[in-house]
Amino acid sequence: LGFVQIATAAPHIRAGKLLAYATTGDKRAPQLPDLPTVAELGLPQLSTSVWFGLSGPKNLPPAITQRLTAVHQQMMGTPEFKARMGSAGLNATPEICGNTWLTKMNQEGERWALATQLHFLFQRIDQLSPIDARARSNAPIVGDFLIDKDSLFAHLTLDDDELALYERIVAAQSLNLPSPDLVIYLQASAQHLLDRVSRRGISMEKGISAEYLAALSERYTRFFHHYDGSPLIIVNTDHWNPVDRSDDFELLIEQMVGMRGRRAFFSLAD
Repeated sequence: LGFVQIATAAPHIRAGKLLAYATTGDKRAPQLPDLPTVAELGLPQLSTSVWFGLSGPKNLPPAITQRLTAVHQQMMGTPEFKARMGSAGLNATPEICGNTWLTKMNQEGERWALATQLHFLFQRIDQLSPIDARARSNAPIVGDFLIDKDSLFAHLTLDDDELALYERIVAAQSLNLPSPDLVIYLQASAQHLLDRVSRRGISMEKGISAEYLAALSERYTRFFHHYDGSPLIIVNTDHWNPVDRSDDFELLIEQMVGMRGRRAFFSLAD
């Protein structure tokens, strides 16, 4: 009894030299369409697969990433490529996605939660690594995330054992980062967040539910209610639209320049 790749096993199965019970993939293998999946046999939690993807070095320019993605998609869509993959026991399933782990997380949350959380943790650590040297040179730095709030997502998506492991991994990292001179929290209601996700139309965000956004929004609110690591401006964005109204952005700049103390709240009336 063992686990063997389809490409290796298929010829022997067809020749009657090997008895196959099931495939561990999510779907039946095209090479053996009569072979059931383990889920069909009553074991829905047993699902394993091997996948291959195209990757590049970090900080790859977006233009190059987009070009490589386009060529990759075109190649994988050709009948010749699909036939070549099929002969090797592989399925060509091109996927345009900014983050494979997030896509998996949205599809099978419990299964991929820890892997997704650690992926983003180390991605952010890599992005923050050069900041210490730049800070010493007094070069201005603008970031779109705060490493302190990484645990918000961990507490929301991980079970107790996974959360304990995550916290041990975080504690083992040597993070020596300067505190931001200013943090701006863009606050919005769960419904507005859901509307924005829908308008963005990004494939890896399609599985995000209203319930998840509401729970995440509540955790953000509680986190920044107690946050005192840096001066903070809380911006209610339900009626603030700097994308379509440049004056709204100028109002925020005025708020930043005129800020007194360590905390301020900025909101526009409907």
